[in-house]
Amino acid sequence: ATTPVVTTSVPYGTPITVSATASSTINGGYAMPFTGASAMRILDGSTLLTTLNVSDSASGKSPSTASSSFATSSLPTALSVGTHILQAKYQGDGVNYAASSSTTQSINIVQASTSILTSDLLISPSRTVAAGTNVTISVKVTPDASVAANAIKPTGTVTFMATPSGGSATTLGSGIVDPVTGFATITVSTQAVGNFAVVATYSGNGNYLTSSLNTSYTVAALNFTPLASSVIQRGSQLTLTADVVPSSDSRSNSPLGYVNFVIPGTSADTLVASVNLGQSVNGRYSTTIDTGNPAFNLPVGSYKIVAKYVAGASDAYPAIVSGEQSLVVTKQSITLGGSLDRTSLVYGGAVALTNSFITPGIAGSTIAFDANAFVTLFDGQTSVATIPFTDSFRTLVLPPVTFNAGVHNLQLRFAGDTNYQAGTFDLPVLTVSQAPANIALTSSGFNQAAGKAFTLTAQVSTPQLNLPTNPSGTVTFSIDNTVVGQSAINASGQATFNFTPTAAGAYAVKASYSGDNNFGPPVSTTTTVVASTLTLSPIAPSIATLGGKITLAAISAPASDNVLFSQNGTVDFVLPNGIVVATATADNSTVTANGRLYSLNIDSGIAQYNLRAGTVTIRAVYRPGTNDPYPTLTSTAQSVQLNSQPTETVLVADPLASAPFGSPITITINTQSVVGAGNTATTIPFGSSGSISLFDGSTLLQKTAVSGSTLSTTFTIPVLTGGTHNLNAVYSGDSVNFLGSKSNVVTMQITKAATSVTLTPNSGSTLVGVPVTLTATLASSVSSTFGLPTGSIQFKLGTTILATVPVTGTTAKFTYTPSKSGMGAFTATYLGSTNFETSSTNASLQFRARDPIFIVASQAGSTFMTYNAKTGKQISVFQPLGPTYTGGFRVAKGDVNGDGYADFAYTTNTGSFVRVIDGRTQSSLGGFYAYTSTYNKPVNLAIGDINGDGKGDIIVAPGGSGYGPNVKAFSGANYATVLFDRNVYSTSFVSGVSVASADVNGDGQSDIICAPMAGAGPNVVVYSGATGTLLNSINAFATGNISGFSVTADDLTGDGKAEIILAAMSGAQQVIVLDGATLQPRNSFLPFGTTFTGGSRVTTVEDIDGDGIRDIVVASGPGGNSLVRRFSGQDTHAIDSFFAYAATNAARNKGLFIA
Repeated sequence: ATTPVVTTSVPYGTPITVSATASSTINGGYAMPFTGASAMRILDGSTLLTTLNVSDSASGKSPSTASSSFATSSLPTALSVGTHILQAKYQGDGVNYAASSSTTQSINIVQASTSILTSDLLISPSRTVAAGTNVTISVKVTPDASVAANAIKPTGTVTFMATPSGGSATTLGSGIVDPVTGFATITVSTQAVGNFAVVATYSGNGNYLTSSLNTSYTVAALNFTPLASSVIQRGSQLTLTADVVPSSDSRSNSPLGYVNFVIPGTSADTLVASVNLGQSVNGRYSTTIDTGNPAFNLPVGSYKIVAKYVAGASDAYPAIVSGEQSLVVTKQSITLGGSLDRTSLVYGGAVALTNSFITPGIAGSTIAFDANAFVTLFDGQTSVATIPFTDSFRTLVLPPVTFNAGVHNLQLRFAGDTNYQAGTFDLPVLTVSQAPANIALTSSGFNQAAGKAFTLTAQVSTPQLNLPTNPSGTVTFSIDNTVVGQSAINASGQATFNFTPTAAGAYAVKASYSGDNNFGPPVSTTTTVVASTLTLSPIAPSIATLGGKITLAAISAPASDNVLFSQNGTVDFVLPNGIVVATATADNSTVTANGRLYSLNIDSGIAQYNLRAGTVTIRAVYRPGTNDPYPTLTSTAQSVQLNSQPTETVLVADPLASAPFGSPITITINTQSVVGAGNTATTIPFGSSGSISLFDGSTLLQKTAVSGSTLSTTFTIPVLTGGTHNLNAVYSGDSVNFLGSKSNVVTMQITKAATSVTLTPNSGSTLVGVPVTLTATLASSVSSTFGLPTGSIQFKLGTTILATVPVTGTTAKFTYTPSKSGMGAFTATYLGSTNFETSSTNASLQFRARDPIFIVASQAGSTFMTYNAKTGKQISVFQPLGPTYTGGFRVAKGDVNGDGYADFAYTTNTGSFVRVIDGRTQSSLGGFYAYTSTYNKPVNLAIGDINGDGKGDIIVAPGGSGYGPNVKAFSGANYATVLFDRNVYSTSFVSGVSVASADVNGDGQSDIICAPMAGAGPNVVVYSGATGTLLNSINAFATGNISGFSVTADDLTGDGKAEIILAAMSGAQQVIVLDGATLQPRNSFLPFGTTFTGGSRVTTVEDIDGDGIRDIVVASGPGGNSLVRRFSGQDTHAIDSFFAYAATNAARNKGLFIA
């Protein structure tokens, strides 16, 4: 079954709903349920349209009502147009019910209706467009509202027909209907102008009926009316007209905009005129303009003009551009007119214009002539005047113009300007006659030297005043009635001619003027000129020695034998540089047939005549006197050869024979002329080009320019190199009057200059293995301005040459690294040079062994200890005789084996055996008995290199009472060798001797210093290590002080002389430092305060506090709890302190010895 019952006819796309019900065919039977697997199929013939699923079951129902309803459903797709047979088929549920089919039903599907709505009409860009614009028309085909969404949309085409007003319909084209959007679109080009009715018709298809829509559009144009003339003069009226067509569009809209007439440009248009809506009538926009008005932008030129319609607000019409019109704007014509106030005049007269004007060709023209406009007056084809005018004053006024004599055809010409054409006007013919002329003649001189040009000047003038030009043309010149030339008249009316007579005499000159175009008739005039000569006779004799006589003679012509030639001048005989040799007056002259002769005989050696040796050229010059008609005359030159005089040069030296290098030497040189026999002694001075040169052999030493009446010069030679020098002087001659000469030879011996050498450092000490730079400084008795000594300095250590070093500036340096301890005796020797003597100097430098430790020993214990000299920390403890020995030790340190490292020695307090220990390895270096093997007293020790062999020698002295003051020194190289052995005090003194060793006197070797240990005054004695002799004996303390002293020595000032340091062995334990150079006290201090009375012992160590000075270590005596303090060697301030023995050690309070 189908629900609802289908009508016989349904439009395409109308939704169709189907439903079906299955029922049991057994009535009254048991009602079995329809299972969920049941389904109902709806067929169109054999075509499955849809499947319906069961919606409930028959469970629990009576058999009579057992049925199953299936879901109601619309067909999923629209049925196509035509007749369809529908049937429902139940498939059965496969359990309780079999399959079954319904009866069939018939349904007829017809075409659905469509429509094209105005709201779906699209015309782009607008309903009214300009001709030539492409128009796009779109319409939408819409199916009937009953058509379901799942139906196929309309397809096919839409045809567009256009009918112009009063015309026939034409097909614009067809557009395909888009099956998705329903739109059909065409684009047409609008060429024809007018209103068009448009019909859009949908063709329909199998499912849809046709439909149509009526609309319209307008194609507008702007018609630019052709111009009345395409060529016009500027200032003419111009009418511009444009029509908007049609004047009303298809919807009855009229134009609402305005029209601009423009000249199109590349970047912008130029506006000519604009017509607004209020000036238009039925779409016609028209205006008439004055092309001469600048506001309309039409100056002279060629143009393309178009009309542009500009749409107004809410205007249905679009912007429209017309076709172009060609226009040529030409210049406006003009009118010229006028006359002359006269037609004839004499040259120089004036003429004026009358009734002359210029006007525009168009009456009432408002166009202005260009600024600075003018009319030109032409004489034939020659411009003669410019006549300016203005718009406010167009009358032509001729400025002053002068016309040459003759006939003149005059014309006014306007050349045209920006806006006006050129034009001409012919004036009456003008005739001009000549003006009269005069002539005068002058000469540049009356009497001039023959061969010199007379400048003849003819002045041509006119009696008329204020003429615009002077006479022109040429003047003809004649000499003694013979024409000699012509000359043009210049702007000043003058004509000049140069006449150059070659012989003496008087000449008649004539000048003639023949007139020119403006001046006439011809005129002439005459004058007279005289030419004179001066001739110099050959000089006699032609060759002479400077100082000999010569004759100078000159003839002046013509002779002064009449009033016309009255002559009262003089003749100068002059050199080429203008200097006068001599002057001849009228008294020195006579008249001859050839002229007046002037003659002088002079002595060439007299200075006032300014003559010099060589070829002398002389001219004669005539000098006119007062009112003398003769000019200055100069003759040609004559020459005379004057030979130079010889000279003699003498050289004298001071000192005469020898001098040390660097000593100034004075050389005196005299040069004088040598007068030959029969010649007059010359008074001419020596010339400035001469010089005197001093030579050493052929080597130029000095040179100086000399001149004057006598020649004498002195040279001071600052320095000559050592050796023999042969000095001589040369006078060069002055290249004019005097010859050169060479002096005698003086032999000079230059000896070498003394030198001296200083060597730094010249004293002090350095550690073995540490490089030391030796600087030798060289000095001499010669000033450094003469040069520093050069060469080399040789460095020696003892007799060994270390190096030979070149001197740089004044110094030479050498770095030496000592390899063993001892005294270094250096020698620096300057080896000399050509100019400097050799010299040498000595310096001693102590090579100190490295001394990194100090030793503390108990006076009554079994041990002694070494400590780090820098830190004060204990290094080693020595117990050489075992713990059972408690007698104490005496110690000393120094480089015994010469390896550059301090060794140390010790003795017991009960014998004289001295044991030496290697400081590097702590191994034994052997030993010896200082005294006899039965000696049972303490022995004091010191180590120092007293013999300079680089090994520390061991000094011993009795260290207790009961033994004499016998001090010995044993060689560190061979203990069996005794270097020193003597009683240093009286043999009656038996209280012990403290000893030390250091270089006290600065001789490079360690000395022996001794002080009493007890029972005697503070007498300190110093013995030379080198010679064993007594150097010093001093009392360091008050003479009554018998406390005894510990002694040590070291250089604490760096002066190479060791300071002696004493410490009181008992009592107030005062420490005193004696200066090594003066043996005067430098410092004094109490190392353990004022209350301690146990005495002190002293030694020195390497620099602790970094000030470069070795420092002092003081150990306490008995009762001092083994206190050790360290002090600055520079100013004795305390550095640090420590206790050498522990409080539990029995030796702690027994007193200490230290090294």
